[in-house]
Amino acid sequence: MRDKRLRFARCRPFPVELSIRRTSRFLTKDYSKVMADHFSALKRVRQTETKTTRNRANKSRLRGALRLLREAISKGDQAAAQTAYRATVSVVDKGVQKGILHKNTASRYKARLSKRVKAVGTAQ
Repeated sequence: MRDKRLRFARCRPFPVELSIRRTSRFLTKDYSKVMADHFSALKRVRQTETKTTRNRANKSRLRGALRLLREAISKGDQAAAQTAYRATVSVVDKGVQKGILHKNTASRYKARLSKRVKAVGTAQ
């Protein structure tokens, strides 16, 4: 019994290319990295790719806005910081709508950034 388990543990997995049904629909795209062999699973793979791209773009937009605001704060220019703050708050709220951030996290970000922007105005 023990030898049988060891023998199967050492064998290589089944090749992916052979596990996918070869119909004309599946030959249009490279599915060699996909471990799915039925229509609904392949559709889920396509949907996941689309959603991942969209989420990555939204998250990148959010991080970029936060970075620009922090740079404006570090320069000490109050007008630029206020402008960047308004743009950042808009992007943060949009991130909540898109499901990138939790609403409490967004609220915490906005409160802390607002405090920093106000400190730039009083420091000069």
